Amino acid sequence: MAANSPISCYECTSTVEDKCDDPFNNTIPPSMHHFEPCEGCCVKIVRHRNTPINLLAKQYIRRTCTSALQINLFMVDHVCIEESNGDGHMCFCESNFCNQTSKLTANSIALISVMFTIWIHVKFWR
Repeated sequence: MAANSPISCYECTSTVEDKCDDPFNNTIPPSMHHFEPCEGCCVKIVRHRNTPINLLAKQYIRRTCTSALQINLFMVDHVCIEESNGDGHMCFCESNFCNQTSKLTANSIALISVMFTIWIHVKFWR
């Protein structure tokens, strides 16, 4: 993919569309999903139940592009950020339709981050 070329991100909210919830049903034909060209990163936002956003459902999921949000972050591909109070997380990625992933990907990324931190510690703090 050429540098700075737009990618495609799923665009949906679980409170409006059941197909946006986890596990994400990527067997639905692409024409049945809404997606947008994205000049930034794809993002998946998850808020757990009993949060101000969603008191009735088990969780709130939004899949979109960072340009649809009012954030300007430089992200390394496939990064997840947990909320400090544990109510949710945001995962960012930079390939077509990558915001379909589940929390398992976020856990894998967390493991890689821990391993990288240990490697840095061993390499530079002997």
